[in-house]
Amino acid sequence: MIGRGGLEAGLRAVRRGEETFDVFVHRTRERWTNIADQLHNRWDMPAWYSADDIRQDLLLATWRYSWRFNKTRSPRGRVEHYAVMNGLYAARKAATIARLGHRPHR
Repeated sequence: MIGRGGLEAGLRAVRRGEETFDVFVHRTRERWTNIADQLHNRWDMPAWYSADDIRQDLLLATWRYSWRFNKTRSPRGRVEHYAVMNGLYAARKAATIARLGHRPHR
């Protein structure tokens, strides 16, 4: 398993074109599955929304945000922190919409 901080080198390699995102995801699959399982187990989710759906939302957002990273504007200067935190936010948002629908309040 890749520990905290271990995704940085992989995301930088993807940005430089040294590695495809598909290879990066396959290599770090266990980490993404653990994150998705934790988010899925946090709330009562509908039966049709699985941890795999959360993992897919997380990876899609992480891929998008890894390309938007700008080192000069990032306080930590790490693509991992920027991409994964924004990916987590997007996955939580998608999970909340799955649980509650598009209603602003419960």
